[in-house]
Amino acid sequence: IYQLAVKNSWVIADKSQPNERFWSQYKHFDLNHRQRKALNFLLDSGKTIANSDYVELCNTSRESAKRDLTELVKFNLLKKGEKNGRSTKYSINFDLALN
Repeated sequence: IYQLAVKNSWVIADKSQPNERFWSQYKHFDLNHRQRKALNFLLDSGKTIANSDYVELCNTSRESAKRDLTELVKFNLLKKGEKNGRSTKYSINFDLALN
């Protein structure tokens, strides 16, 4: 049982390490609570997010979601997918964000 507990604690620590590294590197950005929530969602899930997903996740308007996502792209924290319009998806910019 002890070995299993130790192994599980390492698994949890490994999963949180990218989040900690990300936030320690980018703590100087003045992000709002919605942006932080969305970034944590993306870091934890490894998924992409669309404007409509952001609206639902953060309980905000489409315009606020659009402004927040645009700002995160401007900061190079997110990268915009190849599709435009309603099909636009955003993901963590691992090329810059975790180096």
